[in-house]
Amino acid sequence: MPDILSTKPFRWLVASLLLLGISTGAWPVRAALQSGDFQARALSQLMPRSPVIARVQFLLNEFDIYTGPVDGRMNDELNTAVKHYQRVSGLQPDGRVNEELLAHIEFKGQAQSLLARLEEASETQRDIARKQLQQSSATRSLMDKDRRNIVADPTRDPTLCYDAPTVACLITEAIEAAKAVHRRHFRDWVYGEIAIVQARARMPEAARTSAGYIDDPRLIIKTLRNIAQAQADTDQLEAAAVSAGIVPDRWSRAEALVALAGGQARAGDWPTARQSIADVRTMLGEVGDERPKTALLGALANALAAAGDEASALVILQDEGQRILYHSNNPEASAQVYKLSTLSTAYSDLDRPNEGRAYLPDVKHAVQRRTALIALARAEARAAHDTLATEVASELKEARFRAVAQADVGRIQMMAGRVDVARGSLDQADASVAEIDPSRKFSRAHAIDRISDAWLVGGFLTESENTAGQIGDAKLRAFALARIGQVNEARGNALEAQRLFLQMDAAAAEISSSLDRVWMYANACFIWRPEEARRRL
Repeated sequence: MPDILSTKPFRWLVASLLLLGISTGAWPVRAALQSGDFQARALSQLMPRSPVIARVQFLLNEFDIYTGPVDGRMNDELNTAVKHYQRVSGLQPDGRVNEELLAHIEFKGQAQSLLARLEEASETQRDIARKQLQQSSATRSLMDKDRRNIVADPTRDPTLCYDAPTVACLITEAIEAAKAVHRRHFRDWVYGEIAIVQARARMPEAARTSAGYIDDPRLIIKTLRNIAQAQADTDQLEAAAVSAGIVPDRWSRAEALVALAGGQARAGDWPTARQSIADVRTMLGEVGDERPKTALLGALANALAAAGDEASALVILQDEGQRILYHSNNPEASAQVYKLSTLSTAYSDLDRPNEGRAYLPDVKHAVQRRTALIALARAEARAAHDTLATEVASELKEARFRAVAQADVGRIQMMAGRVDVARGSLDQADASVAEIDPSRKFSRAHAIDRISDAWLVGGFLTESENTAGQIGDAKLRAFALARIGQVNEARGNALEAQRLFLQMDAAAAEISSSLDRVWMYANACFIWRPEEARRRL
């Protein structure tokens, strides 16, 4: 497979996107570090994003091998799915995701016949999405093929913009660089990312124009949803309402309305928020697939609770619990277990561990129970029920998941100032890491990264750095060192920060994939001040 992302145009594209992240606040990393908010949800967004990982997630999901999020971030469920695919394909089951694995999935062996069936199903899905977009005058123009017949200007000099960057010129340079990306999947992904940046930068028309550059109509719909979510997250509520209203797919529109309802609630506009909630409920009644409904309602409940309306959030979860129990005659059915696990997790995320625990007896499926247990352990820690948090984390039989839960418990305890008990939790996490199967290299690296971050939250920079040095995965190690370096810099320890940034550069040099390396830098650079990011271009 040609390494298209090592080309100069794509490097300029990444440079534009990373500076846009700093200029517009489009990514949460820097804010999370400065505020000390290292809750699990924020931490998950610190993981580097990669279009290769996103594509592998999408394909393995279509093959019914992987059921996790398609977010471009590595996770343990993907690691397990990749190893399964590698085993059945006669490959070394190391769980690594890279361009070579993607090439195998897309073009070789058993996957070729799978892709033929996938392409047939995908074409059907594209036809449905295309018809949905063509039904509305607000989205019909996005299907104009002439909008995609654009080429990059090879004589364009982006250095003028980087010498004195503005949001407008950086977006222009990112779009120009995207034109030079020839592989459709990556180009579509990049235009989707640019659209999110434009939405956050209060450029709604430009965001929709970028969505129109996307070739796959399914991804156009997802990008329209992402635009509405980005606007809602940045309190552009009127714009978000307009954007949500033109999303033609009911499910995607419901997802956008969840974000909008949360924003309206944060702004104190409860009548409008409740109308958005009612619209979400109506749409969920029109969608045939039952499994994701509970997850979406859980997200809605969390958005309301975060805005201060815990009572409404609890009503949503209570109604959903009654609906699940009323409509199912078989509590052992996989869909039922999934919904109960999701409901348990939602209660735990709302800091209602007793309610979360109440649904666990019926969740016997190992994967679903694991998710609920990790959420419950965190909830018990946030409630200062440290003994219960330890007991729940200890219920996780696989060391790789137990280590992550124990590290998360320790991080929460550090944030609350319960340092002595946090040290005990991190010691337990270290012991669990030692039990992880050596073949699960990413799982081990991921758990150590969480432990390092827990020390960082508590202000123990030496312990954090020593732990980061044990991270085997170069991308995770580089990003951990960048975080520690940023905290040193914020404390005025300029020499220590520079030393750590040099170590980060050395770790990045170990990354064999230029794609992974570029996107590691793009994510890590978001925590630097703009002048440092420009220097590293």
